[in-house]
Amino acid sequence: MRGQAQAPGLHTFRISDKGIQVFPRAIVQQGTEVDSSKKVSTGKQRVSMGVPGLDEMLGGGLPAGYSLLVVGPSGSGKTILATEFLAEGARRGNPV
Repeated sequence: MRGQAQAPGLHTFRISDKGIQVFPRAIVQQGTEVDSSKKVSTGKQRVSMGVPGLDEMLGGGLPAGYSLLVVGPSGSGKTILATEFLAEGARRGNPV
């Protein structure tokens, strides 16, 4: 990715006997158009997380097409959050 601007924040990487492999984050600029046939994520379409307060913090939900990794110790609510996300998708008629 030589010549590209830096993307601040945390990045996933793997160190193995083959060296270091960095997995760049997908950063979508606000206001990009959607091409649903290509399943391109945008800043406009949002997917509800099923938790109104969290949706508000995320500006209306998770941007469509994004992946979200939820980490935390046992009992912190990861499974409950995932269940609420799936239940909200089912309520809206999405395959879950």
